[in-house]
Formats: sequence, C-alpha cells, structure tokens
Amino acid sequence: MKPSKNAIIVFQKNAVKGKVKTRIATDLGEERALEIYQFLVKSTHKVLSQLKGQDVFLFFSDFIETVNWLPLEGGLQLRLQQGKDLGEKMRLAFKEVFREGYNKVLIIGTDCPDICTKILNEAMEKLEEHEVVFGPAQDGGYYLLGFKKIHEGLFDGIPWSTEKVLALSLDYLNSKQISYELITILSDIDTAEDWENYLR
Repeated sequence: MKPSKNAIIVFQKNAVKGKVKTRIATDLGEERALEIYQFLVKSTHKVLSQLKGQDVFLFFSDFIETVNWLPLEGGLQLRLQQGKDLGEKMRLAFKEVFREGYNKVLIIGTDCPDICTKILNEAMEKLEEHEVVFGPAQDGGYYLLGFKKIHEGLFDGIPWSTEKVLALSLDYLNSKQISYELITILSDIDTAEDWENYLR
C-alpha cells in the first residue's frame, strides 16, 4: 500500500564542479558555486525530510546519488531525468509519477532556500480547489508547479530561464479557462547577487 496519494518531484542536478550554478561561478568561481549549490541542496533535503503524508521522487540530472534521509512519513524514490529541455523533462517526470496512481503532484528544484513544509502543504491544499498551483519566483519564473492532472500545454513554447516563464504559463491557462492559484513569491538563487541578497 502507498503511504500517500500526494507526491513531490524534486529536480536536482548532480553536484559536479563546473556544471552547477554556472552564473554564480562566473562571478565567484566554480569552487564557491559548488559550495553554494551543495548548501541549497542540503537545505531543500532538510525541508523534505520533515514532510508528512507526501512521497518524494528525487530526479537527478545525470546519475543517481546516495541519499541518507527519508520524509518523516512517506516514501523516497530516486529517479533519472529524461528528455531534452526543461519542459520535456518536467512533462515526462509528471507523467511517470501520475502513472503510479498519485492524485496531486508538485515539482520543485533545489534553488530556493526559503521553501518550507508550510509552503509545500499550502500548495497541496490549493489543489483541492484548483487545477494548477504555482509558487512564483521573483525573477518571473516559478519555483513550484503543482497539478491534479497534467496540463501539457504548460511545457510547450516556453522560453525557459527567462522572466516570461510564469506570465506565458498563466496566459495559457487563462486561454483554456483552467483554474489556478498562486502562492507565496520566493527568490531562486541563480546569480551571485541573489546569493548576496539571501545572506543579507
């Protein structure tokens, strides 16, 4: 029996020097960028380890790493991302998890140190009344996306890593009259400036 019908997908890049936080590395160097990335991953995992009633699917970018924690209640599964761009990778991950019988599924990354169990639980609650939920990011993207069923149009024709991601996603949902809710705005850590602001 599954302990939960709710799942959280986590997209995590493998912590390889020179391949993570490349925009931070431009200013602070690859070694510091790797340290910051490892801090962000650890911070995200700490939050996930405090979850109750939600299973976690950790999708790695290149190879599966050893993980030494579990959610308080619920399972942890380790998977590999498939697909060419971010949109296709997210679409395929959602499809994979929904096929396993989950009713509500969220996806997050590991770039948002202010994410917490309260926000993840709130996002799940919003899916009781709405088809889609977003956690908007300060840069115009989103740090969280949640579905009761997959809406594939949200993965087509989106210029990923730009300030237009959320606006175009909402345009699509409005055009299809699909109900959605926005939760707390948070900051992703993508640049050295983002990191300095977080430390302040």
